[in-house]
Amino acid sequence: MKLKLKHKTIITGLLVFLCFLSVYFVFQKTIYKDISIQKSQPVTVATDESVREPENKKIDSIKLVAGNKIVNLPVLDDQSLYDVLISAREKGNVSFTTKKYTGLGFFVTDIEGLHQSNTNYLIYYINNKEASVGVSAYYPQNGDVVEWKLK
Repeated sequence: MKLKLKHKTIITGLLVFLCFLSVYFVFQKTIYKDISIQKSQPVTVATDESVREPENKKIDSIKLVAGNKIVNLPVLDDQSLYDVLISAREKGNVSFTTKKYTGLGFFVTDIEGLHQSNTNYLIYYINNKEASVGVSAYYPQNGDVVEWKLK
């Protein structure tokens, strides 16, 4: 009787081991398959031209008014106003600083000589209407006039 119980225990143990072993190999095969797919995908290296103006993006423009500065800025599809401002700053077209607030996004604290203070806040207007979202949530449309005012 004890001999049969030992045999059943050994056989059960072997079956459990084989189950774990087969799961392990299936899992490993899946991982290696994913790695081989990633290795076979081509790597694209960005050139200066592809970073500046991707061919598949439509270019529009907006007019930015801030203090004494009026400048037309290019806007690519899917660019927020914040992205447009960053691009313009990198090219030396606009001078501004921001502050990031967790959960709210970026706020412009000064732009082209307009400086936010304890009593005055920088507010931007889109086509003469006060914006209802932050610069990182607004996506400009072709021909928009974006004006910054102290309020």
